[in-house]
Amino acid sequence: RVDVGDQDWVIAQHGARLPQVSAGAGNLTITGPGAALTTVQRDPGALTGFRLLDTLAGVLRVSGLTLKGGSPGAAGGAILENGTNTAVYLDGVVLDGNAAGGGTANGAAAGNGGAVYVGSNNFLSVRNSTISGNSATGDGGGIYFFSGGGLVVENTTVTGNSSGGTVGGGGLYWFGIAGATPPPGFTPNTVVISNSSFANNSTSVAAGGGIAIPNLTGTFLAQNSTFAGNSSATTGGGINVNGGAVVVQGST
Repeated sequence: RVDVGDQDWVIAQHGARLPQVSAGAGNLTITGPGAALTTVQRDPGALTGFRLLDTLAGVLRVSGLTLKGGSPGAAGGAILENGTNTAVYLDGVVLDGNAAGGGTANGAAAGNGGAVYVGSNNFLSVRNSTISGNSATGDGGGIYFFSGGGLVVENTTVTGNSSGGTVGGGGLYWFGIAGATPPPGFTPNTVVISNSSFANNSTSVAAGGGIAIPNLTGTFLAQNSTFAGNSSATTGGGINVNGGAVVVQGST
């Protein structure tokens, strides 16, 4: 467990970044006093590119801080979780101004996940958070999730993110089977967007300016959420879903 105090952390050198957390190292919890009080940031003047958190931990929990400016020149600008059967919980977190580039890292597809990259058969919970101003040369300007597992985005703002890949998802990219037996806090067989806002996200090449789901087995549920000002180069400026069932309740 790491408790981050009421101060900002500017990481200037490649060797000073948070190290990769191995699969055998146990679970990891990082707790800050509040996203407005503590920022962990890659120094814009750093001589090398790096992400802020690279983990294979079985369970990762991050709360109460801002992660800013990660730029590894590869997938997962701020957070890369490419383990197997892992769960990531983000609560009260701001992910701002991170970028994914075209290099490869730890088996993750190049250029994807401007802020967050989550790999196969994992679970991602994003609550009470903001994902803003992130970019990917590939897909998933804010979040990239491939392939299958569980996802819930609740009470969260996803805004001003962009992707340049051939599939899309300026704000969010998802691909795969929604898990039938997820951990507590997830909905079986369902990708959930609840009480959230997707605004002004964009794709420059492909579909799904706000959300792109090129392949879904299960249900996509958008509940009490708003989608405004998102744009794509092809179809689905707000949402583009292929496969599965789509349920929209109380949303605009």
